[in-house]
Amino acid sequence: MYFSPLQHPLFILAVVLFITNQVLERYFLFHLPYLHAYLDDLLCMLVLLPILLFLQRNLVFRDPTYTFHVAHIIIAIIACSLYFEVYLPYYYTPKYIADPLDVFAYSVGGFIFWKWMNRPSNVV
Repeated sequence: MYFSPLQHPLFILAVVLFITNQVLERYFLFHLPYLHAYLDDLLCMLVLLPILLFLQRNLVFRDPTYTFHVAHIIIAIIACSLYFEVYLPYYYTPKYIADPLDVFAYSVGGFIFWKWMNRPSNVV
C-alpha cells in the first residue's frame, strides 16, 4: 500500500520519536548516550525528505506519483551534512560539534527513506 508522504507510518513514527526524544532530553534531562548523539540525525532525513516530497508533489509538479531520484536524496544528505557538521560548528557557535558519525546517520536515514518511503501516493 502506498501512502502520502506525510501519512506514511515511518514518517509518523519518526516525528513521534523526535518529539519524544526532545521532550525527554529537554524537560526530563534523560539522556541515553547513543540515542542522544545520533537519533535526531537518523530521523532528520525521515522527517525532512517526506515534507519536501509532499511540497514537490503538491506545489511544484502537482503529480502524486512523483518520487525523488536517488541523486536528490544524496544532495539532501550532503546539504544537511554541510550545514549541521561544517557550517554550524565552525562558523556559527561552538555549541554545535562536528561528528562524522552524524553524516553516517543522515545516510542511513536517507537510505531508509529511499527504500521504504519514496513511493508514489495512491492515485484515486
